[in-house]
Amino acid sequence: MRFDFSAFDDKLETLEERFEGYCDIKLRYALERHPDLFPEAALRRILAPPAIDGRLTELFAYAGEHGIPLYLLIDEYDNFANTVLVHRGREACESFTHGGGFYRNFFATLKAGTGGEGGGLERLFVTGVSPITMDDVTSGFNIGRNVTLKPKFNGMLGFTEPEVRGLLALYREHGAFDQDGDAALAVMREWYNGYRPEPCRIVRETLWLKPEEEAAGIERERPRFPSPPGRPMDGWWPCCNRKREVRSVGSVGL
Repeated sequence: MRFDFSAFDDKLETLEERFEGYCDIKLRYALERHPDLFPEAALRRILAPPAIDGRLTELFAYAGEHGIPLYLLIDEYDNFANTVLVHRGREACESFTHGGGFYRNFFATLKAGTGGEGGGLERLFVTGVSPITMDDVTSGFNIGRNVTLKPKFNGMLGFTEPEVRGLLALYREHGAFDQDGDAALAVMREWYNGYRPEPCRIVRETLWLKPEEEAAGIERERPRFPSPPGRPMDGWWPCCNRKREVRSVGSVGL
């Protein structure tokens, strides 16, 4: 099952309603794609509660009872929360990320789905731009940890410099790019350098929410990084939408 929370604006009056409707559509789609796992009787049971929290709870319970390991992907988990924070302020954002807010309850439901025997939710993978929203909902979703700087994940995403040069050449060949390649790479270094991914790789900085066993205390040391070759940041390129953007990736049960 996959959610993408980048499609919401900052209209607080209808935000919860649109969130509920979107999640319901994605849930129904996931269930209907697997009629062998979720027959009609299962659909009636899972979709009986009126809100998404109750439906997810029923889904996790049913999956646990029938030995169905669920995998949930959430992209842009903090997109609409950041939009509200920027345009409406902290108080407006906290109205749904704190206390009994619907977004905090959503993550609390996911946490419950991973716990205990037969929890149903086997894997959870979350991406976003920054850990701010996760800090807000962390009391409801406190089963992960930040491993943003762990070197073993730095090469997971992005492109090497030769790959970027090849893409620029390909775009020039097809008339989609008319700049000098070296000049374009110089601009990328100016705007996107400064992180700590592996040498010569353009990646987004990441936040991982690791398995429960690591969250419980394994590998809590702050990661150490080798010095890049040449001057401090030569060849260390993150691929971002804007300067100094932080790309967050979270996972439980990886």
